[in-house]
Amino acid sequence: MTTREQPDALQLILNQLNAIQADSASLRADSAALKASNEALLANLAEQESRHTQQILELRQELESIKTRSAPATTPVATRTNTEGDQVRLVEPSGSGLKPATPPAVTLKDLPRTDRLPDPPLFNGRRKDLPAFIRKLRYKLEGNADRYPNERSRLLYAHSRLEKDAVALIDPLMDRDIHDIDQLVTFLEATYGDPNKELTALSRLSGLRQGKRSFTSHFAEFRRLAADTGLNEIGLIASLRNSLSHELQRAMVGEALPSDLNDYANLISTYDNNLRFLPDRPRRLPVAHPDAMEIDTSNYAPAGSAERQKRIKDGRCFKCNQKGHISRDCSTPLPTQHIRSHSTHHYARTQSAQSNSSGSARSSRSRGRRSRNRSQKGKASSRG
Repeated sequence: MTTREQPDALQLILNQLNAIQADSASLRADSAALKASNEALLANLAEQESRHTQQILELRQELESIKTRSAPATTPVATRTNTEGDQVRLVEPSGSGLKPATPPAVTLKDLPRTDRLPDPPLFNGRRKDLPAFIRKLRYKLEGNADRYPNERSRLLYAHSRLEKDAVALIDPLMDRDIHDIDQLVTFLEATYGDPNKELTALSRLSGLRQGKRSFTSHFAEFRRLAADTGLNEIGLIASLRNSLSHELQRAMVGEALPSDLNDYANLISTYDNNLRFLPDRPRRLPVAHPDAMEIDTSNYAPAGSAERQKRIKDGRCFKCNQKGHISRDCSTPLPTQHIRSHSTHHYARTQSAQSNSSGSARSSRSRGRRSRNRSQKGKASSRG
């Protein structure tokens, strides 16, 4: 190394030392900050523990005072001390001057427990059952917090509500990756939760229709689906309006839309109740024209029926069942439905005959072309 390169190398080493010292100072500052944060957390935990201990002591003192007040008072006992004159004197019992015994210490187990809430249904790994399972599990642990006082008992209870695929998946992770109820819920949501929860909820909400249900039942399902959509009030109101029955939509034409979803739901509920109290609308029956002529169709013999064949043999009219004339010269009008059915039947037979004739003509033409082709090939082969 030349004398000119030595100062550059020294300068590079000095720069690296300065950088290392700066990093060391930064690490020491971070360590001091973490230490201060830990001390603050420890102080907070100590304060909470002290406050809880004081509350427990106050509860114990209150229970002791209640037991002391509710203890039966010491009553004097009547004893016979003088047999002369049969005089009776009340004598205090020998133990009346003693202080009452100190009641035993009261623990948390002696305190009255809350009523046991129903257990959430067992979760077996079905994706659609996960939201309801997590919601009911949290309600259970919150309502019966005295029955599950620590994190370990809450975790074990939640584990007991799993079965089949879910418990087979969670068992290897207990006490290794899952240590509390929040970690268990997070893992279940990551494994069995819907990755496109918002899109799924939007799709179901757009396809939701009231139908013949009451609005109360319909709105409950609407609320459940809308919770995961992320829509604002205006979007929810528009979706609710589109999901209503046609009868409700017609009844609310011209009604101003409130800006709050609950106000809009109350307005719809009022209309729905009013519509359900209305009597059913009677059906309209067709009214005959006053000048319409009544036609007796009991004597008519439809085409293709056995009655028509019989009238042909007997020489009777197809319309009025009388002799001496034929149906073409009969003055009795032909019923419209029979004319329509007869013309339809005749048209169908005509179309079938035409299709059969056209098909036979096409097949004859095809046979002619094939015969001409064969003859032409025979002539060509004979010339060759």
